[in-house]
Order: sequence, then structure tokens, then C-alpha cells
Amino acid sequence: MAAWLSLFGVAAWAEFPALYDVTGVSSGDVLNIRAGPGTAHADRGDLVYDATRIEVLGREGDWLRINFDGAPAWVSARFMTRQEGAAFPDHPVICHGTEPFWSLSRAANGALRFERPGAEALALEGSAAIRSANRADVAHFSAASGDARFDAILRKGSCSDGMSDLGFGLSIDLLRRDPNGTRLLSGCCALN
Repeated sequence: MAAWLSLFGVAAWAEFPALYDVTGVSSGDVLNIRAGPGTAHADRGDLVYDATRIEVLGREGDWLRINFDGAPAWVSARFMTRQEGAAFPDHPVICHGTEPFWSLSRAANGALRFERPGAEALALEGSAAIRSANRADVAHFSAASGDARFDAILRKGSCSDGMSDLGFGLSIDLLRRDPNGTRLLSGCCALN
């Protein structure tokens, strides 16, 4: 059954996105960031020997895919260790959408904040995220501030913001209801 599920990409959502730390790199040294999965690809930058909270979006062989400097990049899995702790859907996230621009963040303490350019930020009171009864890669939470009500559906899976080359491992559909009407906002999320 597991082999069948992995053929359709189902196993990938169980593992990624996730936060990793650089490990096994000598003090004062760096971990090379590559343009592709392998040492034959160009060096795009470095992670310091004690870098933490690196969001990993996927894996290809012995290489982990990350976002770096506005583009996809790769680091050796040999020098990365997955962080233990909060997992989907409880992990802190920052979500955003374009045209119209907006962001929704959920902190480690569960605090929620909705922002739009030119508008006052809203601190939201929210519910705990709950997983779908039949899909471990889908979750829902609700939030409110004054007369604004929000319902969010988070999904694990590839997401593009449509404006950059960055990839994201979570998508969001955010239903906002207030006296001005009801709007559905869609976007991507990164682990925070």
C-alpha cells in the first residue's frame, strides 16, 4: 500500500514541508547551497555551520530542496537534520496572497494576525487547527476580529505565488466575511 501511495505523491505530503537544522559541518565552516541537486551544479551561496529552521520543501536522492535568495536551491541531506516538534497543522506559518496582497501569520503560541497594505493589521482570536477526518494533508481553522470572520483551509502540496520562482509546500484558501461582503483569498504558506 505504501508503495502505491508514493507513486501518486501521497507520501511526499507526509514528510514535507519541514524545518531542518545544519548538522555535521565543522565550526566556522559552511554548507554549500547548489543550483540543482548535486555537486556539479553551481554554488549559489552558503548556510553557516549552525544554521537552524531551514524550510525544506522536498527531496531528490541525497539532496534537499529549499528556497534561497528568491529561487529554488539544494543542499546535501547528509548535513541536515529534521527538527522535532510541531507538525502539520500545528506548526507556525506565514501565508500570503497576491492581487490583492495580504498575509496571515500564525505564531508558535497560536496568535493569528491578518494584514493588507494600507489597512490596519488585525490581531485575530482563533480556534485550534483541526485535521480533516479523512485526509491528513488538509486542515481547517477559524478566526475572528470584531466583525471580520475568517475560515482557512490549509493543504500540504506544491504551491506557487504566481509572482516569483519560489516554491511553497503549503497552500491556503481563506474565506473572509465582514460587513463589506465575503471574499475568498487563495495563497501559499511557508513554515515560520
